[in-house]
Amino acid sequence: MFLRHILLAVLLFLASSSNALAFFTSLEYGSEEQGRREVLSFHVPPGFETPRLTLIRPTVLRVTIPGLLALPFEDFNPDRTRFIRGFKMEEIPGAQMGLHLTIALKEPYLNFRGHLVKNDRPAHLKTKNQSRLYRLEIERYPEPSAQGPTMLLEGRAMAGRDATLVVISYTGNGWVDGLDQRMDKKGKDAPQPGMGAVVDFGARVVRLTWPGASLDPGWRPVKPAGLAEKITPKGMAAHLLAYAFPDGRVEMELGIHSQVQEVYFYRSPEAGTFIVELRGKNSIGRQEEAENIIEYRKRSLQAGHPLPLNRLTPVFIMNEEPISLSGQEVDEGFFWANAKKAEQDRRYRKARAILDSLLEVFPYTINREVVELYKIDLARQMDVNTGWMLDELTAGLARYPNNYRYTDFRLFQLQLLNEAHRYEDASAILTDPNLPKDNPQVALERAKTALGLADVLDPEQQFKKVVTHLKEVSELDERDGLPSAEASYLWAEMEIRRACGPQSSAPTITWGRWKHPCDLEEAVKILNNMPENHLALLSNSPKRQLDLADIYYKQGDYQNALRHYIRFLDYYNTHDELAPWAILRAAESERYLGETDRAKNLLERLFLEFPESDAAIWARVFRVQLQTDEPTEERLKVLDEIIKDESLSEALIEANLTAAQLLGDDGFYHKAMDRLNELLLINSRPATVERTNQFKHKYMVAGMKDALAVDSPEKAISIAERFGEDWRSWEGYGDARVTLAEALMRLGMYSASIPALEGLEERPAEAMLKLANSLEENRRIGGRLALETNLKTSAAEARIRLDEARRLTVKEDWINVINLLDELPTEKMSPAQNAIRLRLLAQAEAKRGRFPQAVSSMEMLLYNRDVEEGKDYYDYAVLMHQWKGDDKALPIFQEIAEKATDKEIQTLANIRIGDILQRKGDLVGAEDHFRAASEITPNSPWANASAENAEHMKLVQDMIQ
Repeated sequence: MFLRHILLAVLLFLASSSNALAFFTSLEYGSEEQGRREVLSFHVPPGFETPRLTLIRPTVLRVTIPGLLALPFEDFNPDRTRFIRGFKMEEIPGAQMGLHLTIALKEPYLNFRGHLVKNDRPAHLKTKNQSRLYRLEIERYPEPSAQGPTMLLEGRAMAGRDATLVVISYTGNGWVDGLDQRMDKKGKDAPQPGMGAVVDFGARVVRLTWPGASLDPGWRPVKPAGLAEKITPKGMAAHLLAYAFPDGRVEMELGIHSQVQEVYFYRSPEAGTFIVELRGKNSIGRQEEAENIIEYRKRSLQAGHPLPLNRLTPVFIMNEEPISLSGQEVDEGFFWANAKKAEQDRRYRKARAILDSLLEVFPYTINREVVELYKIDLARQMDVNTGWMLDELTAGLARYPNNYRYTDFRLFQLQLLNEAHRYEDASAILTDPNLPKDNPQVALERAKTALGLADVLDPEQQFKKVVTHLKEVSELDERDGLPSAEASYLWAEMEIRRACGPQSSAPTITWGRWKHPCDLEEAVKILNNMPENHLALLSNSPKRQLDLADIYYKQGDYQNALRHYIRFLDYYNTHDELAPWAILRAAESERYLGETDRAKNLLERLFLEFPESDAAIWARVFRVQLQTDEPTEERLKVLDEIIKDESLSEALIEANLTAAQLLGDDGFYHKAMDRLNELLLINSRPATVERTNQFKHKYMVAGMKDALAVDSPEKAISIAERFGEDWRSWEGYGDARVTLAEALMRLGMYSASIPALEGLEERPAEAMLKLANSLEENRRIGGRLALETNLKTSAAEARIRLDEARRLTVKEDWINVINLLDELPTEKMSPAQNAIRLRLLAQAEAKRGRFPQAVSSMEMLLYNRDVEEGKDYYDYAVLMHQWKGDDKALPIFQEIAEKATDKEIQTLANIRIGDILQRKGDLVGAEDHFRAASEITPNSPWANASAENAEHMKLVQDMIQ
């Protein structure tokens, strides 16, 4: 883990133009105002959030510092400090890079303020990526006194569901012009509704004036929250403004949200507290809480501990008496400390279980609110199901609607809703004024919600909102940090959605066999142009690192995908949930890059490191896909074992598809189609149906073409019927329709082929449709066929015309046989088909008495062929005999009788020779050839006749003698 952080830091350092102190900073200690204030300071890395302060115990303060690997410090002597007992550094639990600086305080009720020092570099030298100095100031809180002039010490806005409280701490009488006369009449602590010029609902502002007052030197502008809005004159910070005038008065302007309909005021000089309560419509308000704050501060002051405003929030306090549990005395601190230890060890489930035990053992503890919200924080660090996390968070917000972290939890709820794709619910939260103000993360979540709603609302309108919110992220994120990096990624997500349409209709990406259905070029372009510091920040999240790789993978950019998968495995190789998938997809990337051995090695690593993971099931399927040297039967056997043993539906789909592909690639098209149809019976999700139909389409076309190549159109039609649905009207099936039409036409089913061809605009389909209509018309009414005879005739048309010519020979329609076969492009036909064409042409021409043309066809057929083949030579000899007579035919018959390997052809040739010699008067020669014919094939039908002819020739010779 430490090595991962080092690598990330180096990457950030190389990519950033910021001050090197952002990475090689140290913790500095100092004191101010004669030791009354102690200061810890260090530089914050560019791009990361401002450190967060949490008072986890009355005397324990935690500073969460994102982005730092280490924070070295000089020798620290606690004996020389006034408030700090000591501190320790710890790595932030989980995947986030950063540190926890835990400070032990010497006394409770101290005041602490953390803030970034304003960068005083010239404007032309400032950049977003500059580091900034962070100061943590710790001091004893001044004791409020009702006597003397007013001094405003600090302020705090406390947002909540029921109202927003703006609490001002002061010393002196706290006199406010326009309010105090009415407040005094009702009692000093009584609430007063806003009246007159103090509250201007039209301008949405509350103006408060403290005459004879001043601002404490440590005063910090109040950060807006809830219904308290910012006041931002040009050039001033976005805070609730308070400013002192030279004539001795302090004025404050408090912006109020448009939902504010009632304003109440509370004042107590004894407690040094002034509270403004902002209520919305139908709000029950927080009067009781405001009064409790005043009373709480009074009691603490009476106990000798002035209470700073940071102590208005609940912290863990050991209040219950110890009890005996299993023979051991335990108190709340025992459970709390063990929960903290479990968190440090990243055993979050155990920590939550320990806290449950605390609440069970001490059911009436005053720490219940702290404990229950701490449980939510622990769940936040876990890889948990969004559903139950949302339920727990919603219940927590309902029980503690005015907790000081209400705005943070409200943002967390928004994030969870977006993660759960509950965009309508997320949209409802976006109108809540209790979301953090001017927060880039809120703007980012608004963009996510708008992008999610593009599935159900006008997409272009939603995309415009996404663009607006993403630009807002850039404007609000002054440090160019993680929100800006996430915004860069969301630009890519938007381009994916723009290219692919609604997410609900886009097919699921399945690793190994799926080509993403839309072009992700624009999304990949955005990733390629993303600043390196954004890539580094996104890499700090394991899920986002994997998301980056997946986009490249889906686009088929396997080189970049592999780069990000390997980076993930370098940083998060122990991540039980995601690492197996990263290994699997890295293996697939290697596979598509042609590195089969590397792919196999990665799969073996997956089996070794994560054998029980779901990804390992996929890996078993992919290993079968890579074992191309194994017999198909063995690979199918392994796949069937996977299907029988496993229950992961997506992997089973892949196993079935792989089995179907093995069968289809080996030419078992019927079995492949049956396997695919069986898959659709058990899984009919749209993504599965679409992907399965792609395979069915592929093997249906391949099977039909293979069947037609061996002159088996019946088999081609049976494969088409195996599809199981009427696909002829489906988009993208034009090639299948043309192939099916060829099979039908080759069987003479022209009327059945016409619907398959209609509507297709491709040249072969149009020509075949015209041919089908012509042949069907000829079948009905007869006559001479008018056909195209040019080189544009396709191979399919040639085969159809050849089969029709064979049928017409039965009808002895010799003219149309010649019309069908003449001038066909022989280069588009197989040698066997060309031979059939020439034989049919020769037969048709001979039947019409056109022997020169018939002989020419036979001579083309016999070109470069040996006489031994026999049958075609015999037919050629017969044609020559019919055309030229005995003298021309005799030598050919003699050569056939001598060289032919087919016994029947030899027999026929000898009979023909015997007939010719008999006519020529060569009775001896005729007898020899007739006798030879009877002996070559003694069991043939003409053997006896040949023997009788031989005997007859002998008898004639005897008579002559």
